[in-house]
Amino acid sequence: MRAPHYADMPRRAGVDVDAADPAAELLRGEVVVTGTPEEIAATLAGYRTAGVDEILLNPAGVLLTEGVHAAVADLEEIIAACHRLRLRLPERPREGANRR
Repeated sequence: MRAPHYADMPRRAGVDVDAADPAAELLRGEVVVTGTPEEIAATLAGYRTAGVDEILLNPAGVLLTEGVHAAVADLEEIIAACHRLRLRLPERPREGANRR
């Protein structure tokens, strides 16, 4: 968050990030979401309702501390929780698919 472009995105969304302690405000502003898969899915559903159409799920912390299998497992659990909430995630076009 020390680089200006990283602090710019939350600031544009109304979250004033303090470079000295960025984590506190990012958590308060729910820019960074933590919790159980169900809690995370519920927050993502709230974002969707508010009109957010692009969300980044970044399991880097888990990847670096627990490994790739744990990071993938976490993402799978979050996606499954989203499906249980009937939260539709946008699909990417398949490689080579016809685009109209």
